[in-house]
Amino acid sequence: TLSLHDALPICCWEAYSSATALIRQACHAAARHPDSLLARLADVNGKTVFDAADRGDETARAVVDRYCDYLGAGLVNIVNALAPEVILIGGGISRQGERLLAPVRRYVERNCFGGPEGAIPIFAVARLGNDAGIIGAAAL
Repeated sequence: TLSLHDALPICCWEAYSSATALIRQACHAAARHPDSLLARLADVNGKTVFDAADRGDETARAVVDRYCDYLGAGLVNIVNALAPEVILIGGGISRQGERLLAPVRRYVERNCFGGPEGAIPIFAVARLGNDAGIIGAAAL
């Protein structure tokens, strides 16, 4: 017999919106669509997935769109619960800049309390990038 723990997958937001998640999603999509540009990538990473989408690959575009929706869904919860004035996105994927921020911002505007007229935070890329954690630890 199955327990509740066995029946429900344990997951977190990071499982859907981290760079590792994007790569995993891209690899699954590439396997399902072997004729796509995404499937022909020698190295699948966050940049190459976004690049393939920008080059018009529909499979890569679908992966990026879904990824941005996952990221946006988590941020909607943060905006609705905490009403931050600013949300900074860090990590390697943040190097995509507006290519990442624009669809995430739109998702949040559509789905947060009050819609576009609600308390929409400013979205920006964290300036310290991948070094933010180590710099913060050193400052502490």
